[in-house]
Amino acid sequence: FPVTITSVGLRRVEPHGLYSSDHRWYLYAFDVKHGEMRSYRLDRFVGEIKKQNKTFQRREFQLPKSHFETIDTVLEIRRDFSSEITNRGQLVKEGDEWNTWKVSFPSHNVALAAVLRNTPNVKVLQPRELVDAVMSALDELVREHG
Repeated sequence: FPVTITSVGLRRVEPHGLYSSDHRWYLYAFDVKHGEMRSYRLDRFVGEIKKQNKTFQRREFQLPKSHFETIDTVLEIRRDFSSEITNRGQLVKEGDEWNTWKVSFPSHNVALAAVLRNTPNVKVLQPRELVDAVMSALDELVREHG
């Protein structure tokens, strides 16, 4: 796989898992030369991948949070409305008509899609960027469809 834009390097790794982030697949593996766990984007692999008939010791590891974009939100959700959003969130405050929830999403786009899918039963309080994105998407819908 490319080490820099113009060169290719060989790596001996001990694979521990695969994960997806931002529409890309990664191999999480122990890099034998560097003696540490590293992530490798699969679409950057070039050439042949050779399996060696060697065993290795599985290492305890935790994927660093920096590998995953997340967005923490504060939402108001209509009290009697059940959605996939409440399944992933934490109830902060109960109200007569609206409950306040803290909800983490894997990305800004996933949060935006969930809010739009559940409108008008969900209101975004925080973060401001998501409030603005929802307003912009709704404005565009009105312009396009009246």
